[in-house]
Amino acid sequence: MKTVTVQNTINRKVNQVWELWTTPEHIKNWNFASPEWHCPKAEHDLKVGGKLKYHMAAKDGSMAFDYTATFSALRPNELMEYILDDGRKVTIEFKSNGDTTEIIETFEIEDENSVDMQKQGWQAILDNFKKYVESK
Repeated sequence: MKTVTVQNTINRKVNQVWELWTTPEHIKNWNFASPEWHCPKAEHDLKVGGKLKYHMAAKDGSMAFDYTATFSALRPNELMEYILDDGRKVTIEFKSNGDTTEIIETFEIEDENSVDMQKQGWQAILDNFKKYVESK
């Protein structure tokens, strides 16, 4: 299956980046690609075999969907892998560089949207995460 990779460097130490990436109260504040969307509900059972569930919704109520997966690998401050309910694999690497952290996300594409659209959406969410973390 074809994969796409997005990445960003966050100007914070890896332990803070990991915490804000994995804590539902924080996920709700950054997990959306544009200001017209939000993530009103986020759940993590942060263990191998545990579930991840994000409710993504347009703020005007016109569209919504659940993004759900099962964790297949977890190494705090280093790696997160999960399998989406549709069978696609996502790998997220956290690379500590002292006071900065590089996040590298690789995901298998789906068939409904163009590769460019998927890459732009995932990159926008990662950029939103960077803004959120660096504002803390």
